[in-house]
Amino acid sequence: MINLPSLTEVKHQLYQTAKRFPLPTLCAAIVTALGIYLTHDSTYPNTPPDWVWQGLLTAMLGLVSLSALTLVAESTTKFNRGLLMLGGTALLGIYFWTLPGDETSEGSLWIMRHIFLMLGSLVALTWVPFWQQGVSNKTLWLWISELIGNIVITLFFAIVLFLGLAAALWSVEMLFDLDIDSEFYFDIWIIIAGLFSPLFFLSQFIPEPSKLKEPKSVSAFMGIFTKYIMTPLAAGYMVILYSYTAKILITWEWPKNVLGWLVIAFLGVAIFTYFLWTPLWNDKWNKYRRLFWLILIPQIFLLFIAIGWRIKAYSWTENRYFVVVLGLWLLGTTLYFLIRKDAKFKWVFVALTAIIFVSQIGPLSGYNIGRIAQTNRLENLLTEVKVLQNDEYVPTTIETNNETEDEIASILDYLSNTYGADQVKEMFPKVDYSNTSDYLVPRIIMEQLGLEYRNKWTRNNNENMSEYLSFYTNMEKPLDIADFDWRVALNGSTGGENDSGINGYYFRASSGNKPPSIEIRRDNALIDTIDLTAKLDSLLKTDAQRPNPGYDPEETMVLYESDLLRAKIYLTNGWKNNDDYTNFGAEMYVSFKN
Repeated sequence: MINLPSLTEVKHQLYQTAKRFPLPTLCAAIVTALGIYLTHDSTYPNTPPDWVWQGLLTAMLGLVSLSALTLVAESTTKFNRGLLMLGGTALLGIYFWTLPGDETSEGSLWIMRHIFLMLGSLVALTWVPFWQQGVSNKTLWLWISELIGNIVITLFFAIVLFLGLAAALWSVEMLFDLDIDSEFYFDIWIIIAGLFSPLFFLSQFIPEPSKLKEPKSVSAFMGIFTKYIMTPLAAGYMVILYSYTAKILITWEWPKNVLGWLVIAFLGVAIFTYFLWTPLWNDKWNKYRRLFWLILIPQIFLLFIAIGWRIKAYSWTENRYFVVVLGLWLLGTTLYFLIRKDAKFKWVFVALTAIIFVSQIGPLSGYNIGRIAQTNRLENLLTEVKVLQNDEYVPTTIETNNETEDEIASILDYLSNTYGADQVKEMFPKVDYSNTSDYLVPRIIMEQLGLEYRNKWTRNNNENMSEYLSFYTNMEKPLDIADFDWRVALNGSTGGENDSGINGYYFRASSGNKPPSIEIRRDNALIDTIDLTAKLDSLLKTDAQRPNPGYDPEETMVLYESDLLRAKIYLTNGWKNNDDYTNFGAEMYVSFKN
């Protein structure tokens, strides 16, 4: 018979968890509160204050990083514990002020950095309880196994709890004929994911994990999972990559762009599998341990050859930097286990944590290296086409070829998307950016410097691009939407549909095999369909025909009115090739009549 804990015991356990991890608990509460706030108050026309996104992301990082720091602090004096937590909180405060004010600004750099910092904090959890002492590989295996098991159990409980509560809420809605706003379902999920799950996960951390003892046996599940799932998977992956290596040697065709990350994925799976074998090694299997690391070396060299070709051709970016850094970590791990018979996995995870944080922050970060390298490459190309003269940018006076112009366009797109349009504008201060959307900045720069800009679809498409049509709208200009209450962002794409809902209505954009349109639905019933074919046909142009800097929003507007609602639909962009609509975007502003 299963003994379930009483409510008093559950409350006591939650209290003890909050007492042991006070700052992570506070971060979880902040994540939950701000998540609910965004659910209710971020829909157009409401715009959340800058501090909301900054606070949400900072609290998310603090939840993980301060949990790791708490485990470090547990083995120190009370005074040092206070200093550590104060220092961690201060660093989070600095991180808060470095974040952009909303989720869409300043390129993708901050998103990638946030993800990697979260990942680095998670990796730190694997070794911080043992930072002051040596730990055997078997003990570390036990701790990490419990860590992974706790994550899986927490996810399972969170999903089951949400489905149960959502089903109960839906039953009440159906049985008592109530109209419960869909936002309440999101609230339930946010509370479970933001507050319950972190507290439950942290409550599973055993007191004083540094006193863990080596496991005397391995569960049947772990044995089967390691021997008959992960090992064949790693072996199959190895066969595929070595077959591709043989193809390279036979055909002398050098690696494709994606190979670097594929090799890293294989090496990561292989090393993780080796780690899972830690408590299973015996005299029968020990002879394969050295062979395992020797097998990895050719793939590591293949990784460096693949990324080396890319760097030689296109210089450094943050992605290539990360591939090189991870490759060096993998090479160091391999040599460490080949040279040292008493190699400890603790130092492998310590090194990985350090690499992740160093690669994200400061002058040696991948973002700084990539920005400097691509800026230098851009300046060299602009000097070549006589745009950069005597440290000034001037319109070119010579004829340029498509290949050079496409390289310049690609670099400008990269810098704008990764580091933000504002940083690119600072490089070209004399360019007129009046009423220009951020995504148009590379085009405006090139055209005012006498160069032709072709978008990435045109650059990457090998077909006859005279048949390729597109358009974009300059959405920086003011919109006449004072009489409308709601904003809906829609995107119709080939083979797919995109919908958004407000007040029980659903607006679905679709294209591809269907005529480009927006369907209006309520209670799963189709109310009306807005056909956009004629309007899109009038807007789609070739690169040479398209207006610069894009259409005025009023030129792309479709007005819709029925007995139920009024709407203004601004078509923000669109693409068409070979008589098929491949994509269109729209912003829909709605007011209801009832």
